[in-house]
Amino acid sequence: MYIKEADIPTTTLRFAVGTRVECNCGGWEGGTVVKTFYRQSSFPPGTFAPYQIQLDNGKLIYAPIDEDRVIREVVVEPPIGDDMDLDDDEFEDVPEEKKLAVTIVTGFLGAGKTTLVNYVLNEKHGKKICVIENEFGAVNIDTGLVAENMKVAEEVISMDNGCACCTVRGDLVRSLQGLKKKLEKFDMVLFETTGLADPAPIMKTFQQPEIQSHFRVDGVVCLVDVKFLKDHINEVRPEGTVNEAVQQVAFSDKVLLTVENPRRRI
Repeated sequence: MYIKEADIPTTTLRFAVGTRVECNCGGWEGGTVVKTFYRQSSFPPGTFAPYQIQLDNGKLIYAPIDEDRVIREVVVEPPIGDDMDLDDDEFEDVPEEKKLAVTIVTGFLGAGKTTLVNYVLNEKHGKKICVIENEFGAVNIDTGLVAENMKVAEEVISMDNGCACCTVRGDLVRSLQGLKKKLEKFDMVLFETTGLADPAPIMKTFQQPEIQSHFRVDGVVCLVDVKFLKDHINEVRPEGTVNEAVQQVAFSDKVLLTVENPRRRI
């Protein structure tokens, strides 16, 4: 059932970290692989489970066997419709300078991501910007703020179905595929992640051939609330989980410090 430590060097797993999967939990539930060769203290000495998975409902589980009856890959079907059908230019070799630039805006909850996005949308820069927005929870708390700028942002794709690190990747792929026919309408894409997002699966999405052939990540901007930075960075997480705040800073190439939590302003 488990993998012995001595067998790890010669064991090839089917799924890598970041892969969307379904797990048999009495019924099939979707999730994302967050760790391979996972171990916890309750396991027999010197043994590992093939995968640790974060389910879409937020629970962390592990798969004891690397078999389809326990864990299987989720196949993302292309959307139906003339605008999004796969065609001959799916993997077209587009010159780098002609790919649509994507700026990823990340940062922990309340750090000011939406404030920054709205500031950019309100500035008279003459750019046509497509906003792809994601927020944790059933109700997107940022929709109203961004909606005020619809006259500036020509298109807002709102994805309010959960945490970007575990459920948004399929939606993100479909959204970007839908934009392929409209690349000439925009100068750039702003992708605002949820504050709970680990950027690693998002970056991996942009490395998929069908996405990388038309889009390029121009930069990752991380907003950091200096008042709460130390608390977030030093937060102790359960074994086998990542600290999203650390990941967000580590993956960014620009860090923007904010001195006041915009959600707490009077």
